[in-house]
Amino acid sequence: MTKKKTINIKDFLDDDSLDLSLCDLQDVPVKEIASVPKATNVDLSNNKFTVLGNNFAGLLTHLIKLDLSGNQLYELPDNFGLLVNLKHLDLYKNKLQTLPASFADLRSLRWLDLKENPLVPKMAQVAGTCLDQVECMAAARNVVRFMQVLQKELEEENARKEQERLERQMIEERKAQKKEQKQKRKKSRKNAAKAAQWAKSEAELNPNDIVEVEIVDPLPIAVDNSETKASFFGKIGATFSWIFKTLVMVSLLIALTLFVISLLDETLYRRCLKLLKTSSKTFGLSVPLQLSHLISYLYNLVVLVFSNVIQSTLFISQCSIRTAMDWYQLLCTNEFLLSLMRIMNDYFYIGYIKASELSSIYYQKLVVLIQSYVR
Repeated sequence: MTKKKTINIKDFLDDDSLDLSLCDLQDVPVKEIASVPKATNVDLSNNKFTVLGNNFAGLLTHLIKLDLSGNQLYELPDNFGLLVNLKHLDLYKNKLQTLPASFADLRSLRWLDLKENPLVPKMAQVAGTCLDQVECMAAARNVVRFMQVLQKELEEENARKEQERLERQMIEERKAQKKEQKQKRKKSRKNAAKAAQWAKSEAELNPNDIVEVEIVDPLPIAVDNSETKASFFGKIGATFSWIFKTLVMVSLLIALTLFVISLLDETLYRRCLKLLKTSSKTFGLSVPLQLSHLISYLYNLVVLVFSNVIQSTLFISQCSIRTAMDWYQLLCTNEFLLSLMRIMNDYFYIGYIKASELSSIYYQKLVVLIQSYVR
């Protein structure tokens, strides 16, 4: 067993500098260095360190300059980023392959030397050659920035893994709940089967005293009855609604037909109106008086509405015609517009002729249809 070498720190202290280089040390005297907080510049180069220990960064946060070159360090502690005041770091000629993620927290670092270390290719590319002061300063900036990116990616990866873990946990919990519910249903069915089997065996043993076991659930029955009542009243309401809509549509259709006939043929309109009144009287005698009054009221209401609509339409048409005539008189003073109006008038006349022909054909067919119905 190797005996730990003891030294007197104060013998190596010079103002704020502590030089422990070439002391053949195997373990870093962390507590001894921490006992002299004014020593912000510590030189630990050319010793035999392989690790620094987990308490190194936690106790030496006051360090500004640290020289660890010429050792055999194969890793830095995970909490190395606690050295937030560190500005100068020399790691020349060690056995480091990579740096801890907390290295990203060394935002005060201004100088870094990583030469003669078996770094991974990406880290070696970022660190550079560090052949002079400028390159070492660039290495400090680039490595810290690179480690910050890695730290962010690592945090995102950890967050993603945590999210996946939570999702898997939720899925497992749902599966467990479904399994538990399934087991409960299975157990319930099993108990019901046992009860039925017991009742059956009792009935076989005592044929004169048959015991019937029936599982009754009154709640579903009550729900079914309420649903049946709701469905029945819903059907009644739908039937009355359909009857009302049908009466309204028939009334509207009759009123519209009478209006069209009154415009086309006054004699036929009177015959149809007479027939409608006769039918109304006959129908009124066959139904209760209240229903007859209701139908009469609806008919008068429909006629009144259509009359108002027609009057409004005629009024709007008259206003539109007056406005059009005013514009026409205004436009008659322009020769170009007059020629354009003549062309439009010709097209309108042609359209009017076509529309008249179609109206005449439709009118003849409608007259034949109504006459055949009246006869």
